[in-house]
Amino acid sequence: MSGQGRRAKAGTKRASGEGTVFRRRDGKWCARTARDPRSGKRREFSGDTEAEAIAKRDAFARQAVVNGGVSERDPTLAVYLRGWLKAAPAGERAHP
Repeated sequence: MSGQGRRAKAGTKRASGEGTVFRRRDGKWCARTARDPRSGKRREFSGDTEAEAIAKRDAFARQAVVNGGVSERDPTLAVYLRGWLKAAPAGERAHP
């Protein structure tokens, strides 16, 4: 490899959980998350510049914190159970 797009060795260590940033063969920059808090999978964000890819990754991470790490489509267990208790007739609910 020619080393094009690589950083100098000094100061390249990232914080734990920050993910990775690299340049693809097509010249685009990619920033990967360590883990998506909602699905547990890695997410990849690309951009024309390194800063653009990192900005997309960081915006996603901020949004995940705002949403509590859970998709808004998925109700919490407490919300689901409250809805179930309201909808289910009293005779159909199991009692301990």
